[in-house]
Amino acid sequence: MASYSEAEDRDWAITLLRELVAVPSVSGSGREADCQRIVERELRLLGLDLDIWEPNVDELRGHRAYIDTPNGYANRPVVVGYLRGTGGGRSLALNVHVDVVPVDPGGVWTRDPWGGEVEDGKLYGRGSADMKGGVVAALLALRLLHRDGVPLGGDVVLQSVCDEEEGGNTTLACLLRGHTADATVFLEPTGTGRLVISSRGAQFFRLTVEGEEGGTEYRERLANAITHAITLYRAVEDYVLMRESSVAHPLYDDHGTKVPLAICTIRAGVWPSTVPGDCVMEGTIECVPGEDLEAVKANFARYLDAVAATDPWLKAHPPRLAWFGLYLEPAAIAPDAPIVRAVQNATEAETGLRPPAVGGGGSDLRLPILYGKSLSVLFGPGGSPVHVSDEWVDIDQVLISARITARLAREWCGVYNPLP
Repeated sequence: MASYSEAEDRDWAITLLRELVAVPSVSGSGREADCQRIVERELRLLGLDLDIWEPNVDELRGHRAYIDTPNGYANRPVVVGYLRGTGGGRSLALNVHVDVVPVDPGGVWTRDPWGGEVEDGKLYGRGSADMKGGVVAALLALRLLHRDGVPLGGDVVLQSVCDEEEGGNTTLACLLRGHTADATVFLEPTGTGRLVISSRGAQFFRLTVEGEEGGTEYRERLANAITHAITLYRAVEDYVLMRESSVAHPLYDDHGTKVPLAICTIRAGVWPSTVPGDCVMEGTIECVPGEDLEAVKANFARYLDAVAATDPWLKAHPPRLAWFGLYLEPAAIAPDAPIVRAVQNATEAETGLRPPAVGGGGSDLRLPILYGKSLSVLFGPGGSPVHVSDEWVDIDQVLISARITARLAREWCGVYNPLP
């Protein structure tokens, strides 16, 4: 039978998670502030030192890692809280995000996306797994440390950010403001059975193919932009095979897709009986740690030029390649890095299992590694796949993740033992 404190923690976690899920904090909506006020409230109850601010886009824009987005940060604050150590120990940052992706109106939800329904140990709702479950796990870990009452040697820093789904500028803002630590745990929904130690690089691209606009009765003498775009589409599919067969990395060699590359949107034409004057295709190209993203992009551009040179129309009317939006540099830490061993040790002590270190997709993980001198991992409570209809988080995973994180903080930061 669970002890009173365990039952109390479970009830507290469910209540707080339902409160957070009830807020439709879609990234860029401004409702992120409502979630951040809840986070602030809980941190104040624990007596943590707080820094709350709305990042300045002009201050971020000049940084290499800045990602241009249509949304600013008015009414989208970042909340950072410090559980202060006594000095001398290593510091640990816990990074969580309160923004979520939209609910697709075409999706098939059988539950209220903002209802926080609980059934069979699962809590449902948009953002429950990605990653409000992680927010609650981090707050519960701080609550456990506060309840323990034993001071730590190093600081524990909670970074609650608001635009992870848009690329991570607010995690960058934390680093530029000086909120860094010796190690960072992103409580993303990995589940406690795996420990992510790397992130792929990625860049969005846009291919515009010219054609000749005109009525379909003249189609035999018009260059249809769609027809020539299909030539490039098929060429990209061939390039995918080349990348998958030539790129190798020990953290990704067992992935079904090692280096994602795909054209994902196609737009052409304005009328059913008019041959389109252009066709625009958009997609993403990714790379593994150890590859240079700029070199990968340059090779891709040269390949497309070579393909266009074999087509008379494309040679005379070269397709336009543009890079835009998402820009993620690849990053990784060593599988035997101290924080990796520390997380594995804490997990084994709590669960009896030792999670393997694995590779992951693009994430904010890159930022503290590349720009904060912080060993960083993704490790948080699991549930459903992210961004799906009927998204859910496993409540037991939230509680286990909190216990692991609290144990990790004690071991990583060191428990303060004054000399007699």
